[in-house]
Amino acid sequence: MNEVNTNKIVPTKTKSTAVILAVLFGVFAWLYTHKKNIGKFIIAMVVWMFLLITYMGMSDLVIGGLVLMLIWVWNVATYIWVIVDNATKPDSFYENYPK
Repeated sequence: MNEVNTNKIVPTKTKSTAVILAVLFGVFAWLYTHKKNIGKFIIAMVVWMFLLITYMGMSDLVIGGLVLMLIWVWNVATYIWVIVDNATKPDSFYENYPK
């Protein structure tokens, strides 16, 4: 009689993959471990969208320039945030994900 192995193979996540995704895709790397990091992703995207909508509604060039600078600062800050966040988590976080 042939026995079929019904154990599901769950691919493990790795820290190196998370860091590479962070370098390449920024805040979207948090979706790699979305069950634990969805809050950070949503916060980053909501703030970015708020700043972008604020900039689009600006008619004053000086204030619009300041908002554009804030968008740039926010992008750089979140880019660094996601890389540091993924790089400082222990390997066990990724090995035991999504537990």
